[in-house]
Amino acid sequence: MAKLTRTLTMRKLNDRIRGMCEGEIYEPLSPENTGVFSPVVASLEELRKTLVEKASEEAEKEARTQETIASVTHDLKTPLALISGYAECIEDGMDDKNYPELIRTKAADMNDTVLKIIDAARTSAGKAKETLKLVDAREALSAIVLKHIPYATEKNISVRVRRIPKVRIAIAERDVDSAIANIISNAAKFTPKGGKITISFHKSRKYFFIKIRDTGTGIKAEDMPHIFERYYTADKARNGSGTGIGLATVKEVMKEHGGNVYCSSKPGKGSVFTLYLPLYLPKSKGLTETERKIVGACFYLVGFPFVVIADFFYIFYLLIKYAYESGSDKNRKKQIAKARREARKKQKAVLKAANSTSPATAENAEKSD
Repeated sequence: MAKLTRTLTMRKLNDRIRGMCEGEIYEPLSPENTGVFSPVVASLEELRKTLVEKASEEAEKEARTQETIASVTHDLKTPLALISGYAECIEDGMDDKNYPELIRTKAADMNDTVLKIIDAARTSAGKAKETLKLVDAREALSAIVLKHIPYATEKNISVRVRRIPKVRIAIAERDVDSAIANIISNAAKFTPKGGKITISFHKSRKYFFIKIRDTGTGIKAEDMPHIFERYYTADKARNGSGTGIGLATVKEVMKEHGGNVYCSSKPGKGSVFTLYLPLYLPKSKGLTETERKIVGACFYLVGFPFVVIADFFYIFYLLIKYAYESGSDKNRKKQIAKARREARKKQKAVLKAANSTSPATAENAEKSD
């Protein structure tokens, strides 16, 4: 009977495992009445829960991807419609606005969106976009930052750029340019007119930090854990629009360089994005065998006279110490001999006084009493 029960239980387990392989993961497994197979059933239940969580995450990512595709389509469709309208105005001879300039601006916006999508696709595919090059941080980053400051100044936002330390870093300039441009443009996008953006730099023993602080609308606490996820449009939470690939690309670029990016923010008070990259630390070359021998010989020649002098002073110290200790012993012997002589003298005086006392003298003393 027990054997039959185990056989039936094994068949049920096999059926459930086949079902899980085919995607049937939403029905829970119970270890009750499974006998010796209860540990196996418990492990399968944990596996089932993990699969459900993964499936939910994939479903959320797919939903975000569909939303992003719709958002990108809208972001491309709207400028195209405007460009078409501006072109019709030019054909009709209207000159109330600078329509060629408007067309150029909208075309640049579309180009920027397309480039972001291409960069995100390349990064996710793991393709190196550019070889790292050793540069002077002050020269390279000054040029990059100054190129993207107009994002903010065009909105009457004041920008303060602090001094850049003179260090060397290994970067892919185009990728780092894109990452910094993304952060500055976001800061300008969500900072109102009259606001302020501060770009500062500092270094530690191993890393170089770029900090971009704004006085904009900030990011909600519930959005903070997801802002670097691909296709997560936290911009909508800040009354804006976006593709949700910009910050994800920034993080991937920083990781490709051996660094990272993190953010702190308070709604209504602004955000701080910090990017960091490893400093260039040249490896010190070791000495050859011949060079080590030469250095050792130099140390010996320079140090030998000092060793001789030190030994001389040590020997002199030992001689003085011995002489002092010997003199102290002689003085102690003299003092002991003198004390013994004085003790003998006192002993003789006492004995003499005792012997000089007679019996008559003692009787007279008793009568007087």
